[in-house]
Amino acid sequence: MFDSEIRGQLAMLMGGRAAEQLTCSSVSTGAADDIRRATNLALRSVSEFGLSAAVGPLNVGVLAAGDGDDGAWLMRDNGDMAKLVEAEVKALLAGALAVAVAVITANKGIHEGLSALLTKQERVEGDALARWLEHVQIPDLMKDYVVGGALPSAAELQSAASVPSLQLTSAFQHLREAAAEATAAALSAAAAAAEQQQQQPVGS
Repeated sequence: MFDSEIRGQLAMLMGGRAAEQLTCSSVSTGAADDIRRATNLALRSVSEFGLSAAVGPLNVGVLAAGDGDDGAWLMRDNGDMAKLVEAEVKALLAGALAVAVAVITANKGIHEGLSALLTKQERVEGDALARWLEHVQIPDLMKDYVVGGALPSAAELQSAASVPSLQLTSAFQHLREAAAEATAAALSAAAAAAEQQQQQPVGS
């Protein structure tokens, strides 16, 4: 799995919590499993896959276990490595949430339309869903995070944490389904854009 795929998965997993922030007066435990999975993936990318520039290309678990007396480094570390890993994981997850909020906000019309449709029928799939999702907009924030690996700025993170409610009218479960569909479509488009960029000759 490429690092861009991991960041895309993180943004997708944060879609449920982002939808709650945007459409409900308070958040619930509904996104708990997605947040658990996102936390596990972010932690593994930092501490196991070596994808954090701050931590470096190393496996923290192997380093902590050491070999013989080498594990004594933890006694001298004073928990600094654990704090660094935690900070990197938090930054990845906060960035993913900010991206998910940006995707849902940019596609407000799609969410409103899908939500209204889902109040009338149990599911929207196949060609009917494809017609809605072909109009999904991909915010620059998402491109920068998923494709480029750039974390959102402090202002963007603050904006994501204090988003006003969109006051959508459908049932909560329908809202979450619409959020997941829109986020997934945007992530797919971003992945395609990343692949095209990787295929371009250097200097083009």
